[in-house]
Amino acid sequence: MADILPAIGCINGVSGSNNISATDPAVVTNIAVMYNYYDETLLNTTTGNLTNSSLNKLILNPYGVNPVDGSNCNANGVMEMSNFLNLFYATNAGFFNINQSNLNNPAIILMNQTYTSTNSDSIPFSLYQVLLKAYSTNTGITVNDMDPRIIMLLQKETFVAQSLASIKGTTIALSWDEVINSLIRSGVIIPSGSIINKSYSKVPLSLTLKYHSFVLDLDLDIRFTYIVNIQGYVLPTIPPAQSTYNSAGQTMV
Repeated sequence: MADILPAIGCINGVSGSNNISATDPAVVTNIAVMYNYYDETLLNTTTGNLTNSSLNKLILNPYGVNPVDGSNCNANGVMEMSNFLNLFYATNAGFFNINQSNLNNPAIILMNQTYTSTNSDSIPFSLYQVLLKAYSTNTGITVNDMDPRIIMLLQKETFVAQSLASIKGTTIALSWDEVINSLIRSGVIIPSGSIINKSYSKVPLSLTLKYHSFVLDLDLDIRFTYIVNIQGYVLPTIPPAQSTYNSAGQTMV
């Protein structure tokens, strides 16, 4: 099916510093993809008359733009690079690793995120409710028609997935050096070349949580986006090129 909710087009305002420049919000760099493990203590089988789809997608608002609790960001929803690194790269080697000490940090708590629909641009995110909506849309049945046992098991399943730090599974990720290298090679940012003036570029960085509900046998892709001040870099004079598509759906350079 199509995305259960439309993608957003939210652009942050410019921060108070005169040396901060904003990249094209359409150019988002994904830094990690996370997968959750099957919990054998919850179900002893995943078989049943349940729909399985990997096409359910939800793009969350950039964190801090419509904050439930945007305490990690400034008034414009922008996160300092040091705060971002503390959340996702708190290792000496600079490898992606969600710091367990940040388990209750609002920036990675699922219920502290928001998303946009046709009715509102600041709807609090609930993994439980979004999974039910996706399942109901896929199958054409209402929640009231579902087995109460399934409802309770889904509540148990989502209860333990309240923070990105509590997701147990496999992660494919870029190191911080690889993130910076990717941004430079793709033309999103360039080194400032100045050691006197501290320059920043406002860059959207995202990670994708590919959550599989073993109770509903349903996949949901959730994209988290953080607008980060990347220190020591500026925007290129010419913006990065983006692919366009012809009417036949073929990629054109």
